[in-house]
Amino acid sequence: MAALRLLIALSLLPVPLASARAEALRRIEDVPAIGTWHLRIDHRVGADPPLQTVAVEGDFGSRPERYDYTLRLGEGGREAARMQIRRVEGKLYRRMNTVWAEIPKFHLEESTILTAEQLLGVAGRLEEVGRETLFGREVRHLRGGKAALPVLRGGSDTLDFSRMDSAQLDLWVDAAERFIVKIRIEAQATQRGETLPLVMVQEYSDFNEPLDIRPPAEGDIVRVSPPPSLGQDEVTAELGFDFPVPEGAQVSIYGATVNLITALPLAAARDYADRHLRAAGFAAVETQERATGEYYTDWVKGERKLGVLVFQVSPRGATIQLGALK
Repeated sequence: MAALRLLIALSLLPVPLASARAEALRRIEDVPAIGTWHLRIDHRVGADPPLQTVAVEGDFGSRPERYDYTLRLGEGGREAARMQIRRVEGKLYRRMNTVWAEIPKFHLEESTILTAEQLLGVAGRLEEVGRETLFGREVRHLRGGKAALPVLRGGSDTLDFSRMDSAQLDLWVDAAERFIVKIRIEAQATQRGETLPLVMVQEYSDFNEPLDIRPPAEGDIVRVSPPPSLGQDEVTAELGFDFPVPEGAQVSIYGATVNLITALPLAAARDYADRHLRAAGFAAVETQERATGEYYTDWVKGERKLGVLVFQVSPRGATIQLGALK
């Protein structure tokens, strides 16, 4: 998904109508009145044939959590990868070709970058352009430009609209329950003289339909040993100095970037990173608040330079990203 970092958004500014009310939006998973739904995701980079596509289609349920969806990745107009992900009865399965395997985890956002959760706080920055009926629900149609969009993250990839020429976000929000029903982002970039359009669509439908998801047949499942967990030794080896992993943090390493998803609130995570980097002999050069709740700092120690990003998009706690791209 690295191509997404390069995109510059379309200038499609909304005509202001009634300002959107600033109450918090909700995840569909947190709405008691909605128990099941269908999810469709369609992301495209580039004109026909698109340089890159991400497509998701499947059914989801909460209480208990269960889902069954297909993820397709495309490059240059051809399908590059396809997999089916299924969670049922507390277990997670992935099918590649015809083979099922039980796996410890799979994060869809690492492929899609865009998630509804990352847009829950934007309603107060959008304008209401009308009311519609969508998938049988009354919805408020909200619209905003570049300033309304947060930085989107998935895995090690980042889509930062603040660096783009312009952007347009259209959001359809359920009028009664305040959950996001549909997202549409349109953008484009000019790279080496070539225009690269970007369209990201995500929509929820088929609410409260019966959902029958069953485990794969036992004979179709290949048992896979879980990968070793990452901890302090791996972080120290990757960074080349001792940066203590906060207690309870989840560790992941993508390329040269160390990600620590902590249980600390944002202010405490910033203080934690500051104290331990200074203890390791680093000095802060410059700190930028790149977006609301996102702080990037350049640190130096002799000839060594290190970019550090501290942000919070998860209710669990803030993320400390060591080796972040500026």
